[in-house]
Amino acid sequence: MFWLLQELIKHKLIRELVEGKVSPNYPCTFLQNHDDVTIIITEEAATLLKPTISKKINLKEKQMERKKIIIGNWKMYKNIEETQFFLNEFNKLIKTKNIKYDYGIAASFTNLPLLKMNKISALIIATQNCHYETEGAYTGEISIKMLKDMMVSHVIIGHSERRIYFNEVDETINKKLHSLFNANIIPILCCGETLNQYENKKTNEVIKNQIKLALKNIKAENIAKLVIAYEPIWAIGTGKTATVQQAQTVCKMIREFISELYNKNVAEQVRIQYGGSVKTDNIKLILSEPDIDGALVGGASLVPQSFFDLLI
Repeated sequence: MFWLLQELIKHKLIRELVEGKVSPNYPCTFLQNHDDVTIIITEEAATLLKPTISKKINLKEKQMERKKIIIGNWKMYKNIEETQFFLNEFNKLIKTKNIKYDYGIAASFTNLPLLKMNKISALIIATQNCHYETEGAYTGEISIKMLKDMMVSHVIIGHSERRIYFNEVDETINKKLHSLFNANIIPILCCGETLNQYENKKTNEVIKNQIKLALKNIKAENIAKLVIAYEPIWAIGTGKTATVQQAQTVCKMIREFISELYNKNVAEQVRIQYGGSVKTDNIKLILSEPDIDGALVGGASLVPQSFFDLLI
């Protein structure tokens, strides 16, 4: 390692370090602005490497960055014709900007073939439910194996509408999480409280219980890939929304609870979304909070222009 470092030209060393070729165990970020170059790496890496080049160098511990993720939950909307129209219009818009977020659509099962054929390679194909069994006599259900054929990479699990209207319970949600992780599909785990629970100051208790039961016996390496969507039930489709401060407080609590269940490093990797009447006029404030890593969007994701506006 030391011989390698001595032999490499310093500029090449910096570039390869940033790309993870020299040592992927040392997280770092390469920032360049005209004549200034800043290298941000961990203190451990700084002690070992101590790079010096003719331009400005900055060594400091850097908090892990989580890429924002915005998923449109289409619920039971859009037939084939409407979906094709959306994709045609959205394709035109998306070509005009370099999107810095991860983004995708959680569509109905009948629309998945269209999403699979869609030419936007960056678009995450997601869906809103699955069964935990590989196959079997489960009339009306769809398996994870079937979803993988459609290039599905994310699945919404435990949405309040599934819990309320279809009697989905935490034990079932836990089984689905295990099956999804086994299939290398990322779950988007929903949690949230009712208006009554919120008014009686039971938000933390309710959400911790939902998360604890859902994550039973899930390994830490899988939790690090998880997306959690905090959606206060009283704000879904009502036009009401939690204040930015309220949303941040709950998302921070969720991250701290994940840290208690696992460890801080795992908790820092989990992406936590906010959902509940997210619109173009409030999303920037929502995403500016340190523990909110994206949004699960309902109505605003159904129109190509408004969904595009959420991403820019």
